[in-house]
Amino acid sequence: MPHLWVSYPFNELEAKYAEACSDLGNLRWRFNERHLHALHSMLSADGEGYLSWHDCLTAYIVTLLNRSMPRPIRMVTNVANFRRVDAHYIASNVAGNVIQNIPTGTLPSHMRGIAIAVRESIVRCRDRMFLEDWMTVASDMMLATANAGKSFFFASRPGVMTVNSNVAIDWCDAHFGFPDSSSFFTTGSLKFYFRPFKSNPTLCNGTWRPRKGSVDISMGVPRVLKAELLDHLALDFETILYRSPWDAELRMDACARPGVMP
Repeated sequence: MPHLWVSYPFNELEAKYAEACSDLGNLRWRFNERHLHALHSMLSADGEGYLSWHDCLTAYIVTLLNRSMPRPIRMVTNVANFRRVDAHYIASNVAGNVIQNIPTGTLPSHMRGIAIAVRESIVRCRDRMFLEDWMTVASDMMLATANAGKSFFFASRPGVMTVNSNVAIDWCDAHFGFPDSSSFFTTGSLKFYFRPFKSNPTLCNGTWRPRKGSVDISMGVPRVLKAELLDHLALDFETILYRSPWDAELRMDACARPGVMP
């Protein structure tokens, strides 16, 4: 549980986060519904096992980064949601939960293999016995940190991308009387901290346009990489939409920088 190893007194956290974010830019992008569908279709083409669109989007972002960096992403960790696990120790009406950040292990270099690794890690973490052990240890560490008057510092680790998705929980449902225009904006922009969430509506000529199944992402990336990543994002989905799934996947896998683990 490396995300629970490092903690500091509250009055030191601001400086720590400022230092960690000093050379970062916020990468933001909107994937519309047809882009997500095309990506999922491309990676699920062989029909071998279930992959969610979330697994596929995560795998794509990993390959996006690996095409732009000399040191590749070798592991993904997912902030997991276990509220729907059928176990006696999980209360469905409790909003808070123990921080469960699940690693994949060393990733393969190809996008489909990455998506499969992400899916397998999520399935594994929802095993009731595994989850009970995890919650026991994490609860003890979190309580000890709170009793010491400290807070966790979620620093990035080399070669690791962390995913914290809000797509399953639509924060805009809490619209306070403005169902057409309510918006959600994620906080923070830590390095390779990937935050996907349902897109906000857009205002056009005085009228709010609905989101129609699209997803916005936010992630802290080194400023020197941001322009290159945006260029890849713009070009990749032309490839995914207008070439065969096999050709598109091969092109993005083949462009990964040397050094990615096979």
